[in-house]
Amino acid sequence: MKAASIILFSFLVIFLSVNSTVLAQEKERTEEETVETKAKVSEKSRGADENIIQENFVNDEENLPDAPAEKGGEKSRGANFYTKVIVNNWTGYYINIYADGYLKGSVAPWSDGHFWEYGSKVKLYGKAPLKGGKYKFWGPQVHNISNSSTFNWKLTY
Repeated sequence: MKAASIILFSFLVIFLSVNSTVLAQEKERTEEETVETKAKVSEKSRGADENIIQENFVNDEENLPDAPAEKGGEKSRGANFYTKVIVNNWTGYYINIYADGYLKGSVAPWSDGHFWEYGSKVKLYGKAPLKGGKYKFWGPQVHNISNSSTFNWKLTY
């Protein structure tokens, strides 16, 4: 009887320590985070931009990403590693938005848009082409997005 009590107590201690670790990790993830980035002006463009890997959208039907739970994808039993990245454009420019060098979309002047990003870090870059070959740009900046379910990137003058 004493051995059974010790075994039961051991399982209880292990169960509580594992659950408290999982709960502590989930509590560290905040609902929302905002980062503001001010524009910089480039010199006249002299070739390819090293911050851009893919300038246009090209879909690979054999390798489409899974939908996040918010868009009907499978709900995770553990932590949700998809983060909604919201781009808030507080300027009068049309801005192309890149994540890890890949085009995610364009944001109209004084508007906002969003995309879903999977993972813990993302390199964000915004580029607004100007007449005469120059452009305004924001970033590149690497952000840890694993700590929030929504990440706001505020682009300003």
